Amino acid sequence: MNKKMNDDLFDEFFSEIERTVNPESLNEFTKKINEQVNSSLKSSGYQDFNSVFNYGMDIARRNITGSQTLFQAPKMVVDRQSFIQNELSKIRYDMRKRGAYREGHEAALKVSYGWIIQFENESYLALREVKAAIKQAKKNRRKNDRYDEGYIDGLKDVRNILIESDHFMMSKVRFSLNKCNF
Repeated sequence: MNKKMNDDLFDEFFSEIERTVNPESLNEFTKKINEQVNSSLKSSGYQDFNSVFNYGMDIARRNITGSQTLFQAPKMVVDRQSFIQNELSKIRYDMRKRGAYREGHEAALKVSYGWIIQFENESYLALREVKAAIKQAKKNRRKNDRYDEGYIDGLKDVRNILIESDHFMMSKVRFSLNKCNF
């Protein structure tokens, strides 16, 4: 098919639509499409199309690697606390994890970090609190709620970081013991 035939085909198609569609049904169709688009945006964590556009512009203006969490990396990892802080600072949010998901995830990180500070020398107590919070959050989770999904994922991330911090401390002790044996 050449370009002329394609243009004729589209012209014929659109003229057929104009003849068969009345303005009231077109307005209803437009409203229905707008409602579906808005509900899809809200379930993805946006308020409206403007927030999608603004987010896209923000991404275009900065590096696409993702945005950071609220935690800053320590200068050196020397103990459990600095290890946990370093791991929390590595968390990045990509395009899929934005809006309500990110808010829930960050809320979980803040709450969990409070437990980590509270039980600074007893990481097993902080881990117990995080596991109990995961269980409770799963129990109270609303279906298809991005905030709850982010909150649970944040708690799971902290749980994994606490377990990794135990491994870090064990390897640090093992290293110092090996160093003393020689």
